[in-house]
Amino acid sequence: MRRRKVLDVSQYHSIAALAYLSLLMPLGIVVTLFGWQRPAVLVALGLAALVGWLGQSIIGYLYKIVPFLIWHARYGPLVGRQKVPLMREMVHEQWAWMSWWLINIGLLGAIFSALFTWIWPLQIASGLLGVGFVLAAVNMGGIVRHLEKRYAPAPQAK
Repeated sequence: MRRRKVLDVSQYHSIAALAYLSLLMPLGIVVTLFGWQRPAVLVALGLAALVGWLGQSIIGYLYKIVPFLIWHARYGPLVGRQKVPLMREMVHEQWAWMSWWLINIGLLGAIFSALFTWIWPLQIASGLLGVGFVLAAVNMGGIVRHLEKRYAPAPQAK
């Protein structure tokens, strides 16, 4: 029996990006047609566009591209000679999921807080959003650290 592959965090970032884009486009048209260009509405649309669509797309691609490039440069020559980690093992999965949740909860909170001009909730939501992005950046840094020789797997005994 064939099993369907489980989606990873990078694909969830891509799904979230498409969801924000698919909501952003019609809402942007409605706002333009009906003249609802209040600053709060424009801030909410800007957050959805820059963080929701563009930011999530970039993070999703980074979770795929960075491990591939680092693995290829660091472990590619070692394949067949010693045990090397899998690309998915280079990403700290729990941090990636925490980052995904923090970014999406923070973004939704920031969008709604901006629409209703709630200052304190906007600051809290922006903090969650920032922590989510920092966590994603730290995760990327952990992947890049594999370029150092000390992260090489121990040679196998013959």
